[in-house]
Amino acid sequence: MAVYLSPIATIFQYFTEVGIILAGGKINTYVAGTSTPQVTYTDITGVTPNSNPIILGSNGRLNNVSIYQPSGVSLKVIVTDANNNQVGPTFDQLQGINDPAVSTSSGNFPAVLTGFTGTVNVTVKYLVAGGFVLLSAAQLSATSNATTMTLTGIPANLRPISGAQACTCLLEDNGAVIGGWATIQSGTGIINFGTGFNNNQAGFTAGSTTKGLPSTWNVIYAIL
Repeated sequence: MAVYLSPIATIFQYFTEVGIILAGGKINTYVAGTSTPQVTYTDITGVTPNSNPIILGSNGRLNNVSIYQPSGVSLKVIVTDANNNQVGPTFDQLQGINDPAVSTSSGNFPAVLTGFTGTVNVTVKYLVAGGFVLLSAAQLSATSNATTMTLTGIPANLRPISGAQACTCLLEDNGAVIGGWATIQSGTGIINFGTGFNNNQAGFTAGSTTKGLPSTWNVIYAIL
């Protein structure tokens, strides 16, 4: 059986609505558009099925397991806490990454990072697969007095259809790489970067220090 990596597996760590690690959380997989459970597999061989729901480790991660879905099969995914309370939106019509039975797209676009003394222009790479968008670029850090940073220039076809999507993101603040947040706005396509828990956009350390996005930064969000 041909199987392909599910885009939900590319979310490296899960959190509650208030930014706490989702220890013991559950990833429930269904046939797209239904409440019928859909089997997924632990690796690319497509032999060993995952449990359904898949239980996250104490660190909120998929420990020693991944999520592969059959070719041509789209998923609906609902993430809950250990007590079956839903966390975040329902993800529907998720298609396997690079599945030849479905469409994917990739490329790059010019963007601008604000928060520095001068304008910082950057080329951002993107990959669209299974209703998710992955953005990445080279390191973008410099000495700055700013406490807030934004990225502008996301094309309309790469923006969330409605509302806003918040996801975890690596940032550089006061010369150190830390975990932070990126919130992607649907209407403008602006990404607001912030540090702290619960998508706290209060911002970066005040004063002239090294800030920005480290070489390992990327954001993954749902476009649906």
